[in-house]
Amino acid sequence: MDVTGEYLYIHRKIHPVKRTYPNTVVNVMSAKSPIAVDSLATSLMANEEYHKQISPAVNALRLLGMLPLEMSSDGVPSFRILSPIMAYSVCIYIFKMFTAYNMICTVVLPSFLRNDDFVNIIINWVSLIGLFILAFSSILMWLDSSKFILHMKKWSYFQGLFREVTRQQLVLGIRTRCLIFSIINVLMGICSFGINICILGTNIWPLPYYFFLSTILGSHGVYRVVSYSTLITAGQSLVLSFKNDEKQGNLSAYLIGEYRVLWLRLSQLASETGVVMGKATVFFLSLHLFALTMSLYGCLAGILTKGHSVMESAGLGIGFMFGAASLYGICSMAHETTATIGTEIQEQLQLMSSHSLRPETNIQVREFLQTISMNPPLISVLGFVVVNKGMAKSYASALVTYMIVLLQFNMGQPDGKCDCNVTHNGTEPRIIY
Repeated sequence: MDVTGEYLYIHRKIHPVKRTYPNTVVNVMSAKSPIAVDSLATSLMANEEYHKQISPAVNALRLLGMLPLEMSSDGVPSFRILSPIMAYSVCIYIFKMFTAYNMICTVVLPSFLRNDDFVNIIINWVSLIGLFILAFSSILMWLDSSKFILHMKKWSYFQGLFREVTRQQLVLGIRTRCLIFSIINVLMGICSFGINICILGTNIWPLPYYFFLSTILGSHGVYRVVSYSTLITAGQSLVLSFKNDEKQGNLSAYLIGEYRVLWLRLSQLASETGVVMGKATVFFLSLHLFALTMSLYGCLAGILTKGHSVMESAGLGIGFMFGAASLYGICSMAHETTATIGTEIQEQLQLMSSHSLRPETNIQVREFLQTISMNPPLISVLGFVVVNKGMAKSYASALVTYMIVLLQFNMGQPDGKCDCNVTHNGTEPRIIY
């Protein structure tokens, strides 16, 4: 029986404890003490598992019929095609299609049949985008459910590896924020439901369409924010542990090699974030960019052209600002994730390489730097586009150019009016607009 002293991480604070452990195995090469295995540590480790930290976001997607995952008694999700949750998801999908059908029959189709102006046509096309989201988003997420389960298993493996290498518990601390975001998302869906009651009046069947559309988009955004937040926290914890080991003189060649494997696992988790729900993410991103472009164009056209309703133009403008803010927020968090995981540890290793090290340690540092350069933690959407601030900048530049061309083309068109009471000579052609 060995007596060891260690630091147990609880709620991001370090509490020195000293306990007696039977059959303790100390890794001599890493020169670190083992983690205490008692009821408190076991409970903490269980609560900090990735699948439990993001469970509010996952449960919201399950309730919407988007993610048909079965939850076991220990909270680990699983996926089966023939399961009660899959049957529930199909029923919810049928109900969503029923509300979409009523939306088409009572709102969208009559607007298209009327001879409306250009701004109303833009609004109708934006409504069609929402119908596409309800029709295809659930199916695309069902197809990626197995990838989602595999991603969770990789996160569990990474957290176990983190404990083995750093001898510390990885505290994600995202569950409370995830729960708050999910509640706010539901409240926003209820608000959109209430607002459209005032607009549509007694025609209640299209109303669930607005609730489903708002909560589906919000739940997908919450999952993205939570995913990037956990990656940022993991990257910061890894760098902090690495720096502490360096200050304490524990960084042997063997331990640097362990950190290299640990970092590589984290980089792979970051790169796979855009692949977990890749089909649905490509679908959402494409429609999001299209809706932003159409909303801005409709808003500017309504402002520059006389005779349009100010409320319609303002509504398109507000929708564009909210959509642009959400796009910039997602791109900023993805950029921060890449910088936290890839840049901070690289800078620390470069500082180490400038000092005189043992030959075997210097070799491990160079291999670590080479691993970082060959495996950058880039978050891409199925390899089509890298999500970072550069993506938001490129879209903004293309959007401005596109708006200038379209508005110049629109202002150069004839207004369709001409004085037809003009006397023409017999040989002069008569042009009638």
